[in-house]
Amino acid sequence: MVDKEFTIVQVGKALPDMLLRDYDDLVGLHVGTVLKINKPILAGFDWPTLQRLADQKFFLAPVPFDDEKTGARIEAHDVKFKGNLIKISNGGAIFILSPDADNITELTRMGLTMSDLPLHSFQRDVVFLGEHIASEVRTAHKLDRLSKKLDREKTLSNTLLESMLPGTVAEKLRRGETVEPLLYENVTLFFSDVVGFTSICDAVEPWDVIDMLNKLYTVMDHLASLFNLYKVETIGDAYMCCSGMPTPDENHAQNIANFALAVSDCVHLVKSPADGKPLQLRIGIHTGHCMGGVVGTLTPHYCLFGDMVNTTSRHESTGAAGRIQCSKDLYEHLAEFPAESQGPLYKFTPRGYVEMKGKNRCYTYWLESATQFNKDASRERISEIKIEVKSLLSKKKWMKRRYFHLTRRASGGIFDETDAISLAPTTVSAAFDHSSSLDDCGTVRSSIPDFAQDFSDECNSSPSDHDTVSYSVLKKTQWFGIKWDPNRSRIDMVATTHGLISSMLWKCVADVESELPDNKDDLDHDLLRYIDRISSLYEPNPFHSWEHACQVVLSASFLVKEYHKTKDEIGSKTGIDSNPFVRFITVFSALIHDVGHLGMPNAQLLDDKHCLTKIYRNSFLERQSLQIGLGIFIEEFPDLSTMVLRMCPEFVHLVTSAVLATDVSSQERQKEIKDRFERVTTAPNENVPEFERTQSVVEQILLLADVGHCTQGYDIFLDWNAFFFKECLGNFYAGHGHDPRAEWFKGQISFIEFYIIPLAERCSALVPSCEAINGARTIVNTWKKHGEDFTKNLIDRSCRTDEQEQANYDAKNVDKSNEVKATVNGFGKGNTKCKSKKSRFWRRLSCFHRHEKNTAHRDSTASIDSNTQ
Repeated sequence: MVDKEFTIVQVGKALPDMLLRDYDDLVGLHVGTVLKINKPILAGFDWPTLQRLADQKFFLAPVPFDDEKTGARIEAHDVKFKGNLIKISNGGAIFILSPDADNITELTRMGLTMSDLPLHSFQRDVVFLGEHIASEVRTAHKLDRLSKKLDREKTLSNTLLESMLPGTVAEKLRRGETVEPLLYENVTLFFSDVVGFTSICDAVEPWDVIDMLNKLYTVMDHLASLFNLYKVETIGDAYMCCSGMPTPDENHAQNIANFALAVSDCVHLVKSPADGKPLQLRIGIHTGHCMGGVVGTLTPHYCLFGDMVNTTSRHESTGAAGRIQCSKDLYEHLAEFPAESQGPLYKFTPRGYVEMKGKNRCYTYWLESATQFNKDASRERISEIKIEVKSLLSKKKWMKRRYFHLTRRASGGIFDETDAISLAPTTVSAAFDHSSSLDDCGTVRSSIPDFAQDFSDECNSSPSDHDTVSYSVLKKTQWFGIKWDPNRSRIDMVATTHGLISSMLWKCVADVESELPDNKDDLDHDLLRYIDRISSLYEPNPFHSWEHACQVVLSASFLVKEYHKTKDEIGSKTGIDSNPFVRFITVFSALIHDVGHLGMPNAQLLDDKHCLTKIYRNSFLERQSLQIGLGIFIEEFPDLSTMVLRMCPEFVHLVTSAVLATDVSSQERQKEIKDRFERVTTAPNENVPEFERTQSVVEQILLLADVGHCTQGYDIFLDWNAFFFKECLGNFYAGHGHDPRAEWFKGQISFIEFYIIPLAERCSALVPSCEAINGARTIVNTWKKHGEDFTKNLIDRSCRTDEQEQANYDAKNVDKSNEVKATVNGFGKGNTKCKSKKSRFWRRLSCFHRHEKNTAHRDSTASIDSNTQ
């Protein structure tokens, strides 16, 4: 409501929240400083113009303003209004406004729901209609995509069918017609095989043979299409093709002869993997009549029948290396050159009579070359063809076996798992000798850029079974260099985490059973979907987040890798576990150990009388994570979980024990874990059950992985320390717990000295190569020197955004049931303030952060000496 001077005298209850302002701040302002008219286009607010357009609908938007406390530019994005103007008797007017939203999506962007609209407002009908139209459009787009996908699948199916059968035969089969066998009178056949193929197979690996045959058949297929031949089949190193059928061709003999000459010359481009010398072929060609037809129902195949096929095969088998043996019938056919030619097209050398099995003695000829009168197979033309074939081979990538795994993104692209792992310096001195700097959030970032090395050559040189790229890169890394690239997206980290966990899973399966399951690819895809599902359930906490879970998975993968390297030696001395599923149990527990975490400790939940404290008797957050992680794994992925539970019946119990062990605040549980480890490492094998030994190993490794950042590089420690500080301070702002700023510096020293170092000493018996003890001691010594400056910097920066951070966590942790819903069309009375400030503070905070990011850091903050970093 405005007076005759367009000064605001009263506003609705919900309007201040949408405009990111307080009620008192709006009353007394000129309406033009708060709202602007987008339609109709007016110069401003004046009574003559507005009265003339009083029956029209007005479209308005908020006017940006500067925050008095922070100086940040604040703008209510995505908020739009529409409504009418009603003049009242005292000379003022009322603007009756409603959200300008056509569907649920636009309404949600404004921070509103359908319940915020008046019950009988026409705007509800508009939103419902817009949502219906949007649904129809989405359905139409979906049908269009499905139609295009169906066309692509149909094209692929037709292409595959036509590559297996002649085009005319494939068309009849598509129409459901019977393909009758036919007799072809004039047909010429080509047979060939590789000289010394058996000895090559005995001398090299199978994949080398496959690569060689792929190159050879690529050359021959290209030449067959060039000379209009039909490829019948390949059996091992034998290649069979024909001309004159299924499509009759009067030049069938010339086509085969030209093809044989081109193949005999171009095959030298393919080298033997055994000795590196060019391959040689034995070639036999013959002409005559034969029958052809489709045989089989499960896998239909177009086959040739008749004595001619057998005769051609005999000419090939009795031939010589690098020579083309031609039958007498074909020689007579080729010797008769056409009238338009000035001379014979081919040069022959008589071989004489040759003994052939089942054929007695047959007179044959060697086809030597084409004459200058044969333009299709002359020396010049063969040279041109050879250049084409050489270019074709150079464009194709002939790869040997890939000892790594690639994962498909949801967008359809290929993601290389090495992209998401950042390898820091791999020595202890390098981990602490580089300068660091404080970023805008007060977090120490190493000045050394993150990088990812390509280990494909090393991986191919000496691979082990089931090693993915992620695991292969991890094998090249030391404990002090383990960290994630902070610029990776959630999807990228899902793919790389899948590479690590997949490698662990199939190593475990291979240890249990001699053969992998037939549906391994399907199960591996289920594992990828499960990891993606879990990642989406992590809360956006600063510390207990998906990013930290990935760091724990990475650390746990390293520890179990090192543990298995020394497992035989340790087992012979102390009787540590022999469960083959230790790898997968550990990394699986690391994946789910914080899913659904609320970002506050269990003790605080107990003080707040949170609903979780009524569901579980202790370790509330850990038990919630177990229920989420194991529940989804068993219920939504039955094939994968059934395989794991069949091979490892104790899987659920061991995962439960490991995740509950991460409740470091429970002194009783930590004492139980410590006593169990001492009992396992000191008692004889027969006195400790196998389950208890495995349980202790998994608990210790996961505990060290969970706090691994406290034993790795100092810059890694400071990164996660700043995140944890931000989370604790946010809880304090939200009214949960005490202020962490006063005791933060001393608290980190106590935690490392009394918890981390004893834990690292216990784990040194399992994984002595990671040197976690030295890392923890180096970090605590460096922290004692420079931690106060780092803590002071964190506190100073937190004070500048005290009110904004508190509002942020208030908005995040408030229970939805306590939110005050206010409609846009309602009006306040007197000076009553709107009680619900969740959306207003949230948007103001985001505007403040954008302002902070674009403003240069002018404060002289305490810096850490780069020489002792």
